[in-house]
Amino acid sequence: MTTREEAVTFIQGYGKPKEHICLIIWSVEDVLERAREANIKVTRAEAEEILDKMENNHDATIGVNWDTIGAYLYDLNSERLEKEREKKTKEQVEFT
Repeated sequence: MTTREEAVTFIQGYGKPKEHICLIIWSVEDVLERAREANIKVTRAEAEEILDKMENNHDATIGVNWDTIGAYLYDLNSERLEKEREKKTKEQVEFT
């Protein structure tokens, strides 16, 4: 994930000082806010992982938006539910 410090360093070396650029920033707080709206519990570390995935895997024709954040949260939640089901199934097999 790009930190603020890394972003500032990058921007300082990018183009001419007075050149206009477009910079879109998404933060951990944005991911946490979307998670709250979707009633999905997520830790700061998980939110950072989601930001990493968004940065590394984004589709430039779509970009990153609230829906893409929601999709990553949905995937995280689905993975959790699947692990819980596997654990319960394993416990039931061991019990019988």
